[in-house]
Amino acid sequence: GEQAFRDAETRLLQKLINATPGIISTGGGVCLREENRQLMHNHGLIVLIDRPIDDIMLDIRAEKRPYLAQKGREEVERIYNERMPIYRSAADVVMDNGNGFHNGLAALEDVAAPGKTVLDLGCGSGILGIGAIILGCDRCAGCDIDPKAPDVVLSNAALNGIGKDTYTVKVGDILSDEKVQAEIGGGYDIVLANIVSDVIIALAPRVHTLVKEGGLFLCSGIIDTRAEEVKGKLLEAGLTILEERSSEGWFAFTCR
Repeated sequence: GEQAFRDAETRLLQKLINATPGIISTGGGVCLREENRQLMHNHGLIVLIDRPIDDIMLDIRAEKRPYLAQKGREEVERIYNERMPIYRSAADVVMDNGNGFHNGLAALEDVAAPGKTVLDLGCGSGILGIGAIILGCDRCAGCDIDPKAPDVVLSNAALNGIGKDTYTVKVGDILSDEKVQAEIGGGYDIVLANIVSDVIIALAPRVHTLVKEGGLFLCSGIIDTRAEEVKGKLLEAGLTILEERSSEGWFAFTCR
């Protein structure tokens, strides 16, 4: 039964944690036990990858989630809402896996090159900034309002062989924190913003203070219902949209 399954999960978790350091990908049920949460906290960072219910339902229909296969949306929502507070309280960092960052990464692949510098606003776990460096850019500065971001980003960067001299992270609000604004400065070749639409709209008039002349602003994580509004605000701010990408209801714009 389920109790035996959960016991087996705990035994396997104990075995994996005491093995070679690495990334352990678990199902959500593992975090339901306080014993397991404590084990993970004592040996590393807990990263919650939060997916929209619509995406979970697509997985169920594609037969990727056998446990939920016979449950309707109402039951899936009940389980999600019941467990999410537990997951979030246990997590050291939360990653939204439904915010379209893949569009931003795809756009970045076209423009990243040796010698270029990058600013990643709302850097989160550092995925885009790390990607920029792997693709050849010289260095990246990240900024996020989450005080846990530096530890998470630098840990992820280290796993990819990237040191603190190559990827630096500041904590604060780039829109309102003058100290952070001064520390970050400007003149970047590429400015990334995989962030909510309201913040991209607020950033648009300030992009010229962050990017060098001829540099690029790549914004992503824009839900389809806000795409035209964001596009209009980017144009209103004097930016030229060089490319528009969309996938699975999410948009990204490459601007100069």
